Amino acid sequence: MAKVFSSEDILTLISKERERVGKKIAEDSSIPMFAGSGDKKTGLIGSGFKIRHKDSGLTYTCHKLVDKGNKVVLIVKDDGIGDYHAIPGKDLDSYERM
Repeated sequence: MAKVFSSEDILTLISKERERVGKKIAEDSSIPMFAGSGDKKTGLIGSGFKIRHKDSGLTYTCHKLVDKGNKVVLIVKDDGIGDYHAIPGKDLDSYERM
């Protein structure tokens, strides 16, 4: 059974991840897709999470985070036209949370 995280749970996970990586994650910066590692790896981006592309300003609603081991993909819905897109994890730095 999947666990549903409250906003407080997510903020706690982000705070722990900040401490783990030893750097501050600014409000307008991209955030890690996961906290922890191995069996304790937890997704920080879930359905309904909003992101914006830094260069174009286009906004997206996150639909699903797919973790395929060494390849992570974020499935998003374009808020403007409703199409779904896949964003590779390596490209997430081009986006910021809203």
